[in-house]
Amino acid sequence: LSELRTAVLIHPALLRERYRSEQVAPAVIRVESTRTAPGVIEHGSPFAEVDLTAETAPRARVESFAGALEWAGVRARLQEGESATLWAKMSFLAPFALLTTRHGVPVGDVRTSYREELAALVEETAAVGRACGAPIDPATALARYDAFPAATKSSMQRDAEAGRALELDAIGGALLRAAERTGVPVPVAGELVRRLTPIAGTGTWDTSGCRGRTSWGSPSPKSSSWSFSPSRRPVNSMRTGVPDCS
Repeated sequence: LSELRTAVLIHPALLRERYRSEQVAPAVIRVESTRTAPGVIEHGSPFAEVDLTAETAPRARVESFAGALEWAGVRARLQEGESATLWAKMSFLAPFALLTTRHGVPVGDVRTSYREELAALVEETAAVGRACGAPIDPATALARYDAFPAATKSSMQRDAEAGRALELDAIGGALLRAAERTGVPVPVAGELVRRLTPIAGTGTWDTSGCRGRTSWGSPSPKSSSWSFSPSRRPVNSMRTGVPDCS
């Protein structure tokens, strides 16, 4: 499970740098799960869905893998368009993780008590996705929120509750970096990342300005662009989940 989780969520370009392109089939998963003990995963959602892509991997092999997932009880679909598939997940994941963690409430409360903020953040994320070439519809993302079980919590929220380091760089940071590259303003996302930074345990962020630019380590006085030192970058920061749209 650990290897699968890493393989489907790590940045595709990084995987293709290390492995042959035909070995890389980016995918996304939708499930609420929590590791309650070593080797023990508790599934809290009534579903587990995986969307696979095969832009560079042999389609027959990916279809075979999808069949194996279906046999195991996981709903699996082979989707057309790697960027669209990954950004469809990001358009849900980023608002879900950032808002549930910031307000300390499950998704049911986010979609009711914080509906306006949710809608604004979904629109920002969709705008960045569209700028990266993915046909993201914010109404579709909002509909997913309305369909989720009300008590669902994000993994980032569970990490915050347990005092663990947050995947803020991998989720909020990935969104802000894509916004920076495409010049899309994301003031709501930038403000949420700024407020979550003190409890993140994963670095220092500079979210000044409407685009919420970020930096790894100490912000540079000469530049607000994101940068990092590989020797200091935590493993969780590799969980980007979105393609490069530079």
